[in-house]
Amino acid sequence: MNRSNNNKAVKYASTIDGCSGDNDIVNRWHSHFEDLYNSVKDPLSESIFRARVPADVSVCSYTTFIQVSDIATACKNQKSGKATGPDDMTMEALTNGTHGLLVHLAILFNLFINFSYFPNSFMQSIIIPPLVKNKAGDLSDLNNYRAIALSPVLSKLFEGVLARFLGSDSTIDNHQWL
Repeated sequence: MNRSNNNKAVKYASTIDGCSGDNDIVNRWHSHFEDLYNSVKDPLSESIFRARVPADVSVCSYTTFIQVSDIATACKNQKSGKATGPDDMTMEALTNGTHGLLVHLAILFNLFINFSYFPNSFMQSIIIPPLVKNKAGDLSDLNNYRAIALSPVLSKLFEGVLARFLGSDSTIDNHQWL
């Protein structure tokens, strides 16, 4: 079995995908990940949603899919001490929240499902500097890096709730939404 020893590898490359210098490399990362992860805005769907929701949401009839107990379970499964996303909120703000917070989150998540709509801020992420996949590999190869996305904590919690309902036999799924 061949193993590579990353202990003696350099941490960063001076050239990435033919670009050198901090600004050129940052701009190359920006364009690469913008193309790779950019989502499409859908103003038509947003306007349809806004037309369907009455001014007083409390008069809406909607189906309850997510229970407060689902939110509580998802909170218990979240890891603490993680970096904040674009909302600048830590997971601990939710995991240490009161029962009233969990009730409001259940209502919010059910509204998301019933109206098939998420606010743009709910779907935004911050891509932090890419990490080297193989330090002993070609550090100038763009494909030898992986991005880390920091998402809003409400998005992570919502994904954690949904993960309980979406079964899979894949062991890879166990590493998502951590």
